[in-house]
Amino acid sequence: MNFFGKLKSPDSHLSRLFKKFSFLFYLFVFSVPVFSQQYNFKNYTVKDGLPSNEVYQVIQDSKGYMWFATDYGVSCFDGYKFKNFNTKDGLPDNTIFEIYEDYKGRIWFISRSAKLSYFYNDSIHLYWNNDKFLKYIGDVPNIINKTFSVDEQDNVCIGIYTKGIFKISKTGRVYRKNSYNLNIYTYVFNIEKNIVYLDYPDTTKSYKYDKGIVAFIKENNKFYKIKLDEKNVLVNVMPILCIRGNTGNIYFSINSIIHCMNKIPEYIYYTFQNNKIISLYIDIENNLWVGTQFGGFYSFKDGDITKEPELHLLKDKAGTSILRDKEGGYWVTTIYDGIYYFPSIKYKTYNSTNGLAEDAQNILETDGKSIYSATLLSPYINKIAERKIKKINFFNDSNKSITSIFYDTANKTLWIGTRKYLYLLKDKKIKEFNRYFYMPGHYFPGCSFVSGEINEIAQTKNKKIWYGTINGLCNVNKDTVYTYKPPKSFLRTYSLLEDKENTFWIGSNDGLYKFENGNYKYYGNKNPLLKNRITSIKRIDIDSCILIATKGAGILVMKGNNVLQISEKDGLLSNHIKHLFIDKNVIWASSNNGLNKITISNKNTFSFKIENFTQEDGLISSEINSVLVLRDSVYVATKNGLCIFNKNEVHTNTTPPPVYITGIKIMNDDTLVQSTYTLPYDKNFIEINFVGLTYRTAGNVVYKYRLSGANEEWVYTKTPTIFYPMLPDGKYKFEVYAMNKDGVYSTNPATVEFIIRPPFWKTWWFIGLCVLFIAVVIRMIFYFRVKAIKKTNELKMQLNKYMQQALSQQMNPHFIFNSLNSIQYYILKNDKTTSNRYLAKFSRLMRMILNNSQHQQITIQEELEALSIYIELESLRFKDKFEYTIIVDEKLDTSIYKIPPLLLQPYIENAIWHGLMHKEEGQGVLTIELKMKENIILCTITDNGVGRDKAAEIKSKKTHTYASHGTKITGNRLKLISTLNNIQMQINYIDLKDDKGKVTGTKVEITIPLIK
Repeated sequence: MNFFGKLKSPDSHLSRLFKKFSFLFYLFVFSVPVFSQQYNFKNYTVKDGLPSNEVYQVIQDSKGYMWFATDYGVSCFDGYKFKNFNTKDGLPDNTIFEIYEDYKGRIWFISRSAKLSYFYNDSIHLYWNNDKFLKYIGDVPNIINKTFSVDEQDNVCIGIYTKGIFKISKTGRVYRKNSYNLNIYTYVFNIEKNIVYLDYPDTTKSYKYDKGIVAFIKENNKFYKIKLDEKNVLVNVMPILCIRGNTGNIYFSINSIIHCMNKIPEYIYYTFQNNKIISLYIDIENNLWVGTQFGGFYSFKDGDITKEPELHLLKDKAGTSILRDKEGGYWVTTIYDGIYYFPSIKYKTYNSTNGLAEDAQNILETDGKSIYSATLLSPYINKIAERKIKKINFFNDSNKSITSIFYDTANKTLWIGTRKYLYLLKDKKIKEFNRYFYMPGHYFPGCSFVSGEINEIAQTKNKKIWYGTINGLCNVNKDTVYTYKPPKSFLRTYSLLEDKENTFWIGSNDGLYKFENGNYKYYGNKNPLLKNRITSIKRIDIDSCILIATKGAGILVMKGNNVLQISEKDGLLSNHIKHLFIDKNVIWASSNNGLNKITISNKNTFSFKIENFTQEDGLISSEINSVLVLRDSVYVATKNGLCIFNKNEVHTNTTPPPVYITGIKIMNDDTLVQSTYTLPYDKNFIEINFVGLTYRTAGNVVYKYRLSGANEEWVYTKTPTIFYPMLPDGKYKFEVYAMNKDGVYSTNPATVEFIIRPPFWKTWWFIGLCVLFIAVVIRMIFYFRVKAIKKTNELKMQLNKYMQQALSQQMNPHFIFNSLNSIQYYILKNDKTTSNRYLAKFSRLMRMILNNSQHQQITIQEELEALSIYIELESLRFKDKFEYTIIVDEKLDTSIYKIPPLLLQPYIENAIWHGLMHKEEGQGVLTIELKMKENIILCTITDNGVGRDKAAEIKSKKTHTYASHGTKITGNRLKLISTLNNIQMQINYIDLKDDKGKVTGTKVEITIPLIK
């Protein structure tokens, strides 16, 4: 018989059969009375990401991750997704039976083939000594459940059925650990230095018992041999499971029997008829959990198997393992149906599948012993007592649908409100109130008034019954019902609270009313909060305070004319409150988003603490219709059934969720997660992935995070991925906390630091080099500037020197002497006119030369005026032996453009004295022409004298000549001016000749840049 059914697998058929029965042999397999309670759970299967629905074991590692062993690899779950590993990722075998975490945090996997591997640093590693160990064992080994361990010296211990307990040392040595010569089938390893072995008797040896199973208990270095009960024992068929409880009890499972060794050599046992046991587990509260092949998991409180199991989970499933996590939730693995997660087993649920008339429950009432529950507009009432449910239909008429219930404890009667009439149940007899009498002044003339739907039934201190309808307030006096007309045609009454005799607070669809002496008084006009729809009104023993549940405004606390509001911002799950129940200083508030528990800590200041319970905690639904507390039990009516829990055992989740950085991407590339990253400036697009491990709110975790260095404020999100694009250079620290649904944050944040290096132009060494370079440049500039200034000053001094020399050339004694001789000559000839004209021009020339010599540059016009006077004087002195012409280009504005002073005179003097004065024939001609070409002035001085060669020859024959250095001085001046002003001034000498080669004169071309 194939106990495991048919599941798809890549393995061969024979291999799969071997795997199935290997697991049966590995675990073994029991039945228990069925209880009617159910528990809220979530089922994870391959649709959710599991690699297989065939799951063998679950563990929670030290970090908080859930690990599952399956027939197609292992899976790690973080609350969001399953991360799966198989042979492609490094596992030696896809079928993993057991998972173990060692002292280093390595997650070990024990495979079907007994090959070992472990998960460490985000990757799977094969155990280095697999081949040697398997060679030593031989055959196909079957591993004993729960025998694998790794000590702090990295020695590996593992149990093999029929072979014993083996130790593989760190150096690779393999040897059998148990010295007692047993064919080991199971054991409890190294618990308080006591070792328990179970063994089938070796038929080759003589034991006291010749058949059956014998337990060998090693305690305080002594062995005790115990013959176990032979009932339902199938020798050599299934392995035995063994576990030690928190109090030291030792539990053995053999087929369908669970044994407990609580006093050696005595033992007790419990039998599951025809239901083999396949797993054992002891939780933190010392409850023993027994997983069976076809009956799910059973729980024995405090491990006491002398009593019936207290709980039963998944009664028709094959449960392979169970685990309670750090938040108190239970994980159950199965053969066929994947994983079941129970956020809590403290919440028992009743619905239509286990006794209730219908799933949805709206109304709750109690007689002090039993609970009455009903579905709104249903004809049925459920009576719950002594863990039994009795479904009652008083009317046998589906049209008579129930709207409210009230139990009169004094008269032991049950009042039932319906959509039409009021009913009374007493001594199993039901009475109908269908006649109404109208109080004087409180009826509608000419109308047939009926009470309508009965929403709330209450009893006054004088034991009278009042109830509210959609058309006002009614009361019952003996067999008569009296009605009181509301202040308007339609007033739906949802809640009643007696203040004093015949005085009621009324919660209605349009707010709060007070009914006194037959009159209605509206309070919505006094406070806008009191205009909200009111669903429940209760009194709390705090200085005459009344509590008002509203739809939309939360809970209102009214004391006199003061109204205090408790809303979502204070911690309520919703502002839509359906029902209130007062339990001493605790307010239980039902809402559409869950159950609120409000504990008043200080009555004087009305200080309170709010705890919330939802479907994520274990309730069958978060849509809560009403709540009732009877002694220590809390009854919660929901749309999916009735939940019951002990108010002293159920608490909010105070376990801080651990939070981890799970991935870092830099420039969209995955990187190895580390605590600090140092990145270049152009690797500054960062993606951070993280996870908070809280399985009650799996996939709905709230995080708060910040990036110090960029923004110190905390940011809240439900998305476990954050992007930081284009971070500027600097040092940053990312911190993130996870928060569970009850507002508890992680004890420590997950952190990662980033150092974005600045670009090279922002680095200290680059800035230092730049500063040094700039300093050097400034120094060089300063040096060269000083040098240039010195050179400029030297050039200016030389220029001044040459100007003085030029001035002295223009005012040389020879010229002055000759000029004065000429003037004297004219005076002696008594030619006053010529002498006066000569003397006037001479004095004017001297004044102009002296004036122009004071400037670096003068206008061309000023220079030409001085030249004209000079040429005229020379012409007079030489008796008009030559004539001259000054030609100026029309484009050249002589009043704007400037030239250095005393520049042209030496060349003109040279043309007159050396060219024209030696001319023997004909009239001498001197032409001075200034033309503008692009950015220069071309000055041409042309004479028709004897030429440079003849002038030199004449000069060489003279015994005493006047040494004129004017042209040389002027040439030097031009060079200095060119250097000083960074301009190019050129002088060209051209010898003029006719067609026969005869010298006809000289031309001098002087290139002067345009200067304004």
